Amino acid sequence: MLNRKGEVIYVGKSRCLKKRVSSYFTRSFDFSPKMRRLIDEIASFTYITTETEAEALIFESDLIRKHKPKYNTMLKFGIKYPYICVTTSETFPRVVVTRIFKEGDGNLYFGPYTKVRKVRELLRFIERFYPLRDCSRLVKRERPCINYYMGKCKAPCVGLISEEEYKKMVDDLTLFLSGKNKELIESLAEEMQRLASELRFEEAANIRDQIRALEKVFKQPRIYLDHPVDYLESSLSQLRNLLKLDFIPYIIEGIDISNLYGREAVGVVVCFKGGVPFKRGYRKYKIKEVEGIDDPAMIAEVVRRRYIKHREEGLPDLILVDGGISQVNSAKKVLDEAEIEIPVVGLAKREELLYFPGDSHPLKIPEDSPALHLLQRVRNEAHRFALSYHRKLRQKEMFKIALEEIPGIGKERAKKLLRAFKSIEGLKRASIEEIASVDNIGEKLALTIKAFLKSSLEIDSYSDGDDAD
Repeated sequence: MLNRKGEVIYVGKSRCLKKRVSSYFTRSFDFSPKMRRLIDEIASFTYITTETEAEALIFESDLIRKHKPKYNTMLKFGIKYPYICVTTSETFPRVVVTRIFKEGDGNLYFGPYTKVRKVRELLRFIERFYPLRDCSRLVKRERPCINYYMGKCKAPCVGLISEEEYKKMVDDLTLFLSGKNKELIESLAEEMQRLASELRFEEAANIRDQIRALEKVFKQPRIYLDHPVDYLESSLSQLRNLLKLDFIPYIIEGIDISNLYGREAVGVVVCFKGGVPFKRGYRKYKIKEVEGIDDPAMIAEVVRRRYIKHREEGLPDLILVDGGISQVNSAKKVLDEAEIEIPVVGLAKREELLYFPGDSHPLKIPEDSPALHLLQRVRNEAHRFALSYHRKLRQKEMFKIALEEIPGIGKERAKKLLRAFKSIEGLKRASIEEIASVDNIGEKLALTIKAFLKSSLEIDSYSDGDDAD
């Protein structure tokens, strides 16, 4: 929150920013004098989106220490969260815990971690499987220290491990702390097979135990090699490079189709701005031009109705289609015919492959790629929105059919009841007086409706066992 001079006067975080901000301007709250002074000084807001609540907590703390807002008293000189540092600037690196991130010192920093308990768990794991030295200075010795005999160090100080072997151990550790467990496990599995083929079974068994422990260990936070970068900005920047665009795709729209064996087909468009959903940009369409199961043709209809008929609503920087090459080509063809230049890509669900128009060879994006995570969020949100809309239409249709079965109810009265009670459950809960108050229904027909609903309820209770799903 900023005052009229543009000075930061308060920094806060919230899972629901709209509720948090609006609460400051709600009359029902009995605010303290300090809070009233803050509200009087607020001139504008800025906000930053983070991927997790833990990141928001860390970012809040960093901003408060940086700006020292006068209305933030608790964290102004607040806590610094711990990092795990691998001292790769040294010949034989160590693992140390630090609360100070030193940019450009040649070391690797992992974290920060909001829970000290998590750091302790990591250190115990590292000590068991990556026994690096912990002495502050590497001094040549005649014999190893007690840590070597306890299995907590490989004793580089007396030459019991080569620099190359030690480096391999450090490389494996950085893979682990970076969250690249898949690559690490594959590497260890190859090493285990090699040792077993050489009949070095004890060493192979140790690696087997390490693989099992890795598979159980919790997911690690991502690595900060140089300086913390906003996750969403990183995603958009990487996506720009991946798609070879001349601009950051700030506005992305996702398209998906939902139908039941070609019936009641619907198409939707979801909108993301700056990597976050923009609900006012969401659109939904009943498919009118296509019969049967034909996803590419349905995609083409949605593209026509959104980008040609409603071009005045503005165009996105990128269109993401839920599907493969046929869906992408279909969308691109419609845009080309209308001379609309918008990049189009498709993301297939199972293999998570990225498809480009006219290219049958998809791109496999690394699983830990921020760009892939952003595309998945857009695709999954489009899928959720499409299913939700389709389910809603099916429920309305079933409700309408059920109403038309009631003696004395035609299509027009069914529509009126549908508008009034929204669902069959709402109608069942309604009183006779509430039903009778609907235009052109009356008390006599309301009694008929209630009697019909009661008999259908009794029939349903007997047939529950036949329809398990």
